[in-house]
Amino acid sequence: MTVQVKLKDIIEGLAFQADECFSYLNTTTGEVVSVTTEELRAAEENAPLEDFPDWQHDAIHIAGEIIETDRYLPLPDRFEINEYHIMERFCASVEDADIRDDLCDAICGRGAFNRYEESRR
Repeated sequence: MTVQVKLKDIIEGLAFQADECFSYLNTTTGEVVSVTTEELRAAEENAPLEDFPDWQHDAIHIAGEIIETDRYLPLPDRFEINEYHIMERFCASVEDADIRDDLCDAICGRGAFNRYEESRR
């Protein structure tokens, strides 16, 4: 079964992550959800919902699904994303040898990110 996922939702989920907040992709629905450490802990400990404000109840329920099922994939955090490796893989995937060489040259040394962006235009 194929699920459609909006790139915009993935980008927002990645941007929303912080030290105490994590984003997950629901592989069944394609929805990106975010939960806090507090909500994950509440779900793990089966804490009574009445101990939390109403606005947090849905997130705690989702946190429980994240813990109990395999339907959710964690989005990578800022430490797991290697921008240079992404650029390098893209450059290697270009079929035209001249363009590929120009892109590979553009990502070497100081100022690589700026040169890479200019080469893609």
